[in-house]
Amino acid sequence: MHHPEGKTDREQKYLIADRKYIDIIRFFHGRSGWTWIPVSPNCSRILPNTALGFPALTNTVFFWTNYRNVPWNRLESHHCVNHLRDSICFSQKDCFLEALQQHDKNVKETIYIDEFLPRSFVLCAAQDFQSSMEIFMCHFMYFAALAAIKHLSTGKFEDSKWTLFPSEEQISASIHLLTIIRCHMRSNMRQFIARELQNAFDLYDPCWKCLQHPLCSTWRPSINVMKYNEMNYLMKFFEANDNQYHLVQTSNVWICKPARSSQGRGIKLFTSLDTLNEHLRHELRSSPSKQSRNWIVQKYIESPVELTNSCSRVAGSLPHPSINRRKFDLRQWVLITSLRPLKVYWYRHCYARFSSKEYTLRNIDDRFVHLCNYSVQKANVTSSMARNPQESACIRHSKEIQQRLRQKYEVDVWSQVILPQMKAATKSAMEAVLPRLQAIGKGFEWLGLDFLVDSELHVWLLEANISPDLSYGDDIRRDLVPRAVRDTLHLIIREEFKEEDTDRNGWIPLSI
Repeated sequence: MHHPEGKTDREQKYLIADRKYIDIIRFFHGRSGWTWIPVSPNCSRILPNTALGFPALTNTVFFWTNYRNVPWNRLESHHCVNHLRDSICFSQKDCFLEALQQHDKNVKETIYIDEFLPRSFVLCAAQDFQSSMEIFMCHFMYFAALAAIKHLSTGKFEDSKWTLFPSEEQISASIHLLTIIRCHMRSNMRQFIARELQNAFDLYDPCWKCLQHPLCSTWRPSINVMKYNEMNYLMKFFEANDNQYHLVQTSNVWICKPARSSQGRGIKLFTSLDTLNEHLRHELRSSPSKQSRNWIVQKYIESPVELTNSCSRVAGSLPHPSINRRKFDLRQWVLITSLRPLKVYWYRHCYARFSSKEYTLRNIDDRFVHLCNYSVQKANVTSSMARNPQESACIRHSKEIQQRLRQKYEVDVWSQVILPQMKAATKSAMEAVLPRLQAIGKGFEWLGLDFLVDSELHVWLLEANISPDLSYGDDIRRDLVPRAVRDTLHLIIREEFKEEDTDRNGWIPLSI
């Protein structure tokens, strides 16, 4: 075969990458000695020694592909691959949750997952489904009780915004249930709710039945002074003793996600157990695959932080459409370049993904309101661009988020409050999963972590993803992605590109 610049078989270097990774391909294109081989469906059989007729042991091979395409059994010590073995644990929501929970039990000198992960439960149709469902139901009714008393005892929500209220039966049951739980919380109270709530009360007591359903009264019940004071006492008690007290407002919304799915597929928001059960039955009928029979149910964050349009735009940025009252999450990149010694990096810039519709809890079935994933939002963005291009942008740079937060709170809450929480949650997630990983060859992992900030400026880790989306249909990612790819490759194979300027690398070390 022909080799560029007279390179021999032994000197030739190969990039094996999917066609979609255009920035990786561009990076290697034209550099001396490198040849690109597109990944094909039989990737495990296209290593150079079988495809091109020379010994793989003598050649440099760089893989950049999806996890399922990596030929683990064919990799040699000098082969570079963009995954660590078993890193799929990050993306598989049930495996990720299991790792976090196990780490939470074994390691005491760290933050508890209850401080950064919304309360979550695995429902597996094939194993311990009933016991897992019962534990989840206890937490569902606990949050339902909090929502009921918050609805009546706070002056935060105007009656005109709400058409339904808790019934007198729901109010009485809520006070009774929360009082029982409070009486069981003798020591280590914060962890009692997260780990032992199911031991506090009889789930099947008929008096709790009304808490399995959403608000059902069309009129606001009258509350006497004694009951009002009792509700206020309970609210203050649980605010002080439950890290996740502020996740519920007045609706007790939860979210159900398939454990092995992505891009917003199969997600359902619900406020009643009947709705959840109906959704699971539908999923079982329509998804015969065993891998589709695992779900994560997670407490939905009902009060995300709000941004306004009042501040001036970031210097050098393009004018953006309104983001008033739109929900957003944050996509943060993290890079693991070595397990021994451990080397983890944090990308200095991230971006926010906004919903394309104004946030409200009045319609929890509208995916364009509640799911910030761009794979979901782009459908509505595409259709709305023709009507109003200025209302279609869903991606913003972290610099703009930082500026808007600074104007709203009059201090730099991004640097002082939000970033430290994001990094602390990332460290805990790394500590939980890294012991399960193995580096084959020169393996590394580029992760995309999704965070959400609530109205109390508390940061929550929603999920982690391997092979984060490196495409870009917007100006923000069109600027960020190519630079991040270049910075990543400089870190991984910097000896190949000594002539490149790496002083401004966007990856900064993250101590674990």
